[in-house]
Amino acid sequence: MEPLTADDPQDIGGFRLQARLGAGAMGRVYLATSPAGRMVAVKVLQPELARDQEFIRRFRAEADAARLVSGIYTAPVVEAGVDDVPPWLATAFVPGPSLDDVISRFGPLPVAALWRLAAGLAEALRAIHTVGLVHRDLKPGNVLLAYDGPRVIDFGIARAVAEGRLTTTGPVVGTMGYLSPEQAQGHVAGPPSDVFSLGCVLAFAATGASPFSVGTDALPAAVVYRVVQQDPDLGQVPVPLRQLIQACLAKDPALRPDPGHIAGQCAAAAEHVGLSPASFWPSDLADLIGAQQTALTAELQVLQVPLMHAAQSLQPDTALASLAGLAAPTGSGPHGGPATWASPAAPAPFPYANAAATQYVQPPAPPGFPRSASPHPAHPPSGAISRRGFLIGAGVAAAVAGGGAGAWALASHSAQPPAKAGGRAAGKGSGTLAWAFQSGKAVSANPAVANGVAYLGNAAGTLFAADATTGRELWSLAIDPVTAAPTVTDGIVCVSAAQGNFYAVHAATGTLAWNLSGNQLAPFARNWAASGAHVAVAIGDQTVRMYKAGGKSLWIATTSDKSGFGQVVAAAGDAVYAVGMLGALYALQAATGHERYRVQVLRSGDSPATNLVMSGGTLYVGAKSGPLYAVNPASGKLKWAAQPGNGFPGADPVTADGVVYFTDSDAVLHAVDASTGKGKWKYRTGGRPTAGPAVAGGFVYVCGGAGVQQLHAETGKPGWTYTAPSGAAFSATPAVASGLVLAGCADGGLYAIRA
Repeated sequence: MEPLTADDPQDIGGFRLQARLGAGAMGRVYLATSPAGRMVAVKVLQPELARDQEFIRRFRAEADAARLVSGIYTAPVVEAGVDDVPPWLATAFVPGPSLDDVISRFGPLPVAALWRLAAGLAEALRAIHTVGLVHRDLKPGNVLLAYDGPRVIDFGIARAVAEGRLTTTGPVVGTMGYLSPEQAQGHVAGPPSDVFSLGCVLAFAATGASPFSVGTDALPAAVVYRVVQQDPDLGQVPVPLRQLIQACLAKDPALRPDPGHIAGQCAAAAEHVGLSPASFWPSDLADLIGAQQTALTAELQVLQVPLMHAAQSLQPDTALASLAGLAAPTGSGPHGGPATWASPAAPAPFPYANAAATQYVQPPAPPGFPRSASPHPAHPPSGAISRRGFLIGAGVAAAVAGGGAGAWALASHSAQPPAKAGGRAAGKGSGTLAWAFQSGKAVSANPAVANGVAYLGNAAGTLFAADATTGRELWSLAIDPVTAAPTVTDGIVCVSAAQGNFYAVHAATGTLAWNLSGNQLAPFARNWAASGAHVAVAIGDQTVRMYKAGGKSLWIATTSDKSGFGQVVAAAGDAVYAVGMLGALYALQAATGHERYRVQVLRSGDSPATNLVMSGGTLYVGAKSGPLYAVNPASGKLKWAAQPGNGFPGADPVTADGVVYFTDSDAVLHAVDASTGKGKWKYRTGGRPTAGPAVAGGFVYVCGGAGVQQLHAETGKPGWTYTAPSGAAFSATPAVASGLVLAGCADGGLYAIRA
């Protein structure tokens, strides 16, 4: 979101423009307010497009089509000026990020959220189809996640079913990876085509990839061939949803289920796993959405957008309290029960050999609130709106503008910025704030500490270095969004970005030493490993490359069976370890890159869910099929495999005092014996599955739904919990150094909490 410029109009069709939201192929999108103060998104055509009569025809068809649609889970058109110069379209303001950005940044949704997403999207399609329309471009970028459910947006290519085709030539209309077989072949696309796209969207939400993905460099023809001729890849889809998605992806349109039937069945499934009808999303996802509201409310204040207008987008019972700066009436509290990705039912028996001896530790209720039998508040958290304000989803801008860009922009300031270094902190004991560093954008990355310096990356793609004792900024460098924790070796900060690029930065000055371009990485994945003065890098070209920390290339290794390496590596002593594309573990000589051994660890077709981690003399890697594997690095022999319930390891494991700690895809923290893999205890954190633990001084620290949590390492019993002043979520693995726990927050802060 940007302020208006002198070239921007002040008023469009009676709507007062407040700020720029974004731009796309069709034009520019503005945040605006109606005369009564309602927040809307106004799309204004590019001047050159406004002179194109064919384009004006398409724009008129878009407006007419969208006006016919009404439904709980669609974004209605408020007004349109098709014959104005330039033409414009005003749509209801949708508070939420896009599904595309949520999955790209935080990983697949849990099963409970998937059921709710499926129900909402199916209901939206039912509303669209009821008036004789077909969306034709349902994709993750056209789905926004509001607090009370998803919204389907952008009817840019929706047309009456009777029209059949957009032109007589029958072009392919839709987005590769999400179009139906009939769209791919240029045939008539009726309502079942949207159901096929729904199946693709749900598969993406469940796995992070389209079920017809063939790689980032694949030609469109390859995608079309897969869609038309081949079966979808549903191997990573959770079993409860696999049958539904498979039915949606039937090649024959007549065999696909009706959206109304899907909506009813999925709504019942969501309630069956414990979600209350009064709270749409599981609380963890609701908190994620709400965390962005805090940052973006501040951006509105910076741009001087009148908050009285914003109040119209708030819940009626909290809007006035928000505007007056008062706390809304308390109910179940901002964390009205333990948040969780997984089913709130009693946990299944822990599937370790000594399951009977395993303890399940329940998170405590927040101070001052009774424990609720329900894991989610019955209503949106009381006071949450007054702290969070409302969310300007940049996804609204990108999607409504017709663009395909990523869509979760965060504010440059938090609504309640963290206390600066040396600022007032609530006490001096454990669990209190020592200092906080404000990065300006959400910190979803794992921080790191080395040689008295804290390193972190934010969502804007800036790498920061700050004094670990005071929080004073030392330097910053604009690179790409970072998720995996940086590592310092021989005076070089090694860091990989979500796009897969590797950066080597001088630790003393923050200047770039050298870098490599690579393939896109999963969130929190790293494609490098440092050992001594050397760095091994796997950038996605199926090789492992060794460099001196200063950037000199030493060797390039390929697999002996020509299958290629993946992007998971570790290094220790005189060896480099890597996982191949077919699941084999390779040990390479650090000096030459020659292969020492190759041992099949992961099943063929399986892939790593964590980084390859060397800890306590053992190699660990989590598999997407479920197990956490512990391997003897000297021989490649498997020591043990631990299966964390129905999920899989979601973050890198750590070891301390003979115990391995790791979180799984259901956001459950596990403690297992490092010698045997047998379970000792587990604890439902309520946080992100990718938020792993840090261990120091007999305590485990993890970012959960309630904030940064301290647990006793021996028993898993909870100690203190620290919540950010803004109420925003902590979503990454913390770091511990010099008696401080450092955790990144969605409000842009790096918080240093006394351990």
